[in-house]
Amino acid sequence: MTFKVNGPSRAEITFEVYKPDDRVAVCRIRALDVNHAEVGSKEVRIPAGEGSKQLKESLDTSGQATSVHIQYCNLV
Repeated sequence: MTFKVNGPSRAEITFEVYKPDDRVAVCRIRALDVNHAEVGSKEVRIPAGEGSKQLKESLDTSGQATSVHIQYCNLV
């Protein structure tokens, strides 16, 4: 997993998801500021028919992010 902050209003993350081909997954991406307050989040849906894959996602932030991570990935 890697992340990149693109200024005070944008961040991106690259991560891999491992799941069964026939299942849908939902992952929540979360961006935090220097005080560990959330400045952005996004849910990403990985449809059935796509198994393990690498994803690159961008999200808008309300302030300068200092970290971006995956809060969870759940099969649905």
